[in-house]
Amino acid sequence: MLAGGIGSMLVLPAAVAAVVAKIPGPAAGHVLLATFVAFAAALALLIPALFWMERLTRGQWMNEETSDAAVAAPVPVAGMAELLLWGPRTIVAALRRRRQRVRANVLTEAASLIAYLRHFPEDDGVGTDELPTIRPAPVLAYLASRAWVGVSADGRRVWLRSDARRTLGFDPR
Repeated sequence: MLAGGIGSMLVLPAAVAAVVAKIPGPAAGHVLLATFVAFAAALALLIPALFWMERLTRGQWMNEETSDAAVAAPVPVAGMAELLLWGPRTIVAALRRRRQRVRANVLTEAASLIAYLRHFPEDDGVGTDELPTIRPAPVLAYLASRAWVGVSADGRRVWLRSDARRTLGFDPR
């Protein structure tokens, strides 16, 4: 996640540097130097701005719960913002995941919950009150953060995601 986020964050400064390098100027003979300077300047200006925007929106740019200013943004602007904020969002998530400590009992219950959920179709799932865990909240938070399970918007139903089923060999497709 960290490498993908860093790589995607370099795309915007590289595009800006390429555009600036095409502009004729007094340093036309030194295209490589002008491109490098433009890339460094774009990197120094855009990367902090992208992280600032990600911190400001807290990863919720297009959700309904965000401020009216973000929701009222035109679709092309909002779409471009989502693409540009993918890198910082991925880096922040990777760092948060790396700092997260998961206790052994949560991992054990997560494994047993996956084995339990494999018996139920993805369409209906299972009610969270029916789960065979002592404390389902930390287990579901762990599994949802790793994209193993899906949780309904109201938090009452949970299911094993189809890509997790395929990865674990539960779904022969």
